[in-house]
Amino acid sequence: NNWERPIYFATSIGRDNYLGLTEYFRFEGLAYRFVPIKAQGVGQGQIGEINTDILYENVMNKFKWGNISHPGFNVCHYVERTVSVIDIRDIHYRLAEALILEEKYDKAEEVLDRAIEILPDSKISFDYSVLSIIEAYYMLEKFEKANEIAFTVLENYSQELVYYDGFKGSKSSEVDRERTIAIYVIQQIYTFAVDYEQDALSVSYTH
Repeated sequence: NNWERPIYFATSIGRDNYLGLTEYFRFEGLAYRFVPIKAQGVGQGQIGEINTDILYENVMNKFKWGNISHPGFNVCHYVERTVSVIDIRDIHYRLAEALILEEKYDKAEEVLDRAIEILPDSKISFDYSVLSIIEAYYMLEKFEKANEIAFTVLENYSQELVYYDGFKGSKSSEVDRERTIAIYVIQQIYTFAVDYEQDALSVSYTH
């Protein structure tokens, strides 16, 4: 069609469905656009080049995230799964990361703030999916915001570890994966604390 009509691939499908075209994808949030230009500057494990103007407009103005953050909204398993499949937090992080690389720091902070606003811990628990957001705040030297999220993550996973420790004998192996993830995330928070010289966070980790 001489590129007059866009061709999109959903971000939520398996990579096997991308027909080997990922080098020509542009990441636009909920879909990849197939473009006649080879992607540049794509991070390891990521798909699609980012045009920050397009993605910022989509994320901050066009996309409607519903009422998930509203106090009266009930987050059921279906909503949690949908959020996980779409990976809303990662969409915001990737845009913020690209904006930081372009030295558009104010816009990057706005994007990170939006991610926390629409998916607060009270609705979708702060877990490993916010690690990148925490580090992005640190990169912007927004230490108070980063630490607030980091402390919440530590509390969440510390409680999980207490729960997992309640599994004894043969049942203990049933939560090995979850326990490993919890320990990894806590260690990653400690790494942030050391790298960005956040002493209060380091002390919290050791306790």
